[in-house]
Amino acid sequence: MAEDLQSYFADVRLGPFRKGMVLADRHFDRTVFKSTQGALRRKGPHRLRNIHFERCEVEAGPFWLGEDYELENVHFEKLKVWRFMFDNRTKMRHVRASSLATANRFEIQPGLTSEKEQDRQIDDPDFSLDVSGYQGALQIWGVRADGVTINPEKQTRLRHPTRDRHLGQAIGLTEHGLWSIALDQIVGRGVRDAVLSLPTPKDRDFDDQMRDIELLRFEGIAF
Repeated sequence: MAEDLQSYFADVRLGPFRKGMVLADRHFDRTVFKSTQGALRRKGPHRLRNIHFERCEVEAGPFWLGEDYELENVHFEKLKVWRFMFDNRTKMRHVRASSLATANRFEIQPGLTSEKEQDRQIDDPDFSLDVSGYQGALQIWGVRADGVTINPEKQTRLRHPTRDRHLGQAIGLTEHGLWSIALDQIVGRGVRDAVLSLPTPKDRDFDDQMRDIELLRFEGIAF
């Protein structure tokens, strides 16, 4: 019978008066998890360290870990999940997502459980995520973009230099085009940085989209 991911966690002492939970030094191969959103006995932090998820599946819902989780040296490989979802407050150190089998989207969203302005853009100097081997749609909002390793042929980082909603128009982007909308979303979400998938040749208005991304690179907004 499938179990929640959280059933594999164990108690750990973090200090003389503080306890948390940890999952460490495991290779999950073809494991089917009931969910990744099960309840834990203790409040965070909940730490995943030296974990390799390979060919795993989730029966119910997305593969979702929120702000109380800390991931260090974690590799997601060939997973069969309909979506990855993380909060931008989820701590990530040397996390890698590659060769995902059927995932439709990898998402990091700003403050999924918080409306506080300070939770919109998190500039963790130790944030380290490698999505260069990821195959699928990518939407990462509100984390330090230069902490994300990308494949520049398939993905791009964006950093909005202002909070001006008319920036796309000012630099000559296609009106209502993909990248004009992306800049508007950065402002609307209250973040500064994003990492997104590049269009493919089969996408509508591919030539216009690629012209716009070159404009953004010239302006130093895309990198």
